[in-house]
Amino acid sequence: MGASEVVTIIVSSVVGGAGIVGIVFYFVRRHLEQMLDRREEEERRRRANRIKRASYNDALQHAQGRLLFWLYQAVIKGNHNGELTQAFEDFQAAEQRIKDHDRSIVAEQEGD
Repeated sequence: MGASEVVTIIVSSVVGGAGIVGIVFYFVRRHLEQMLDRREEEERRRRANRIKRASYNDALQHAQGRLLFWLYQAVIKGNHNGELTQAFEDFQAAEQRIKDHDRSIVAEQEGD
């Protein structure tokens, strides 16, 4: 048995037997890891969007409360010291932030 035959036997046993299975499993594992990474990234984005949306909703509720307070002051007591206008502008800005956030999510999903 010559050296070339020994090398041929070793190479054929590695490539022909467990080597092919190992290569297949490597690519399958790599594919699964990539899928998991994509899912984890998508979950991180969703979590960040939920946190941001909750923050925007809190700001909107606060703006609604201030607007109602200054409406009450203007209607019942007859004074609002210009705060009613500012409260209404703050309320509109809070609503706009939510709309912009929702639009950015839709645009992001359409891009995927």
